[in-house]
Amino acid sequence: MDEILPDKAAQALEWPRLLELLATDAQSTMGAARCRSLPLASELAVARVRQLETTEMVRLLEGSEPVPALSFPDIRDSLIRASKGGVLEAQELRDCAIGLAMMEDVERYITRHHAEAQGLAQVVAPLHFSSGNCGRSNWRSMLRFKRMGPLGNRPRLNCDASPTTHMG
Repeated sequence: MDEILPDKAAQALEWPRLLELLATDAQSTMGAARCRSLPLASELAVARVRQLETTEMVRLLEGSEPVPALSFPDIRDSLIRASKGGVLEAQELRDCAIGLAMMEDVERYITRHHAEAQGLAQVVAPLHFSSGNCGRSNWRSMLRFKRMGPLGNRPRLNCDASPTTHMG
């Protein structure tokens, strides 16, 4: 009986259809996949947190400052290869630089809007540069690499290459 109620609620709310509509607005393939896999909250407290995050995001989207673009390439395979000592090609390093720059843009934006988006700040917290992911020094190395061109010395990156890093 406990399993039937959530199924009926998801059906009544047209949950899969709602997730598909949400996924069409995602700016990355990883974001779209994440949208499609969002579970329907089975506890009131979780539902309230998700509603707060949604309300904050709508408020930010309706504000005067545009929300940073969240379009980025999927670099999970590159990060896994790099964590095993593999050398990344220029295109892969460029993709990493794009992701790191986007993370920094989001971090700055949320910092500026922390008072009105405290719930979203919790969601973004795992992307924070000081949390053990690629740090600011690596981001700057990426930028130096970009300026060096293909024949320059490649910077050495020290990243947590966990494929479960939240980006979406």
